[in-house]
Amino acid sequence: MVDQVEQDRNPLKTMNVLRAVQWAIAAWHEISPQTVMNCFTHLTIFGPREGPQGTPSGYSEPQLEAELEVYLQQLSQAGQIRQLIPIRDFININGEDALIEPDASI
Repeated sequence: MVDQVEQDRNPLKTMNVLRAVQWAIAAWHEISPQTVMNCFTHLTIFGPREGPQGTPSGYSEPQLEAELEVYLQQLSQAGQIRQLIPIRDFININGEDALIEPDASI
């Protein structure tokens, strides 16, 4: 937005959804998960003791994925899922990466 002002353009007229999303993605990558957790911890809307829960002890992403694969196999065998895809492909859908164009001015 600042670059638009520096180029003597009205950012209210040059802003579009794509630029707004790119701006939000860039901002999201600038903060740490700890910062987000701290914000929710200090938020009093849920009460003084509420906030994000820490990662459970013994948590392992590969272990969780393996457990999900077992549940998916059970659902598939029970006829509840028509086409079974690997859980990793479901979590990281090909072509669904959020990319910021290198020349995008945010």
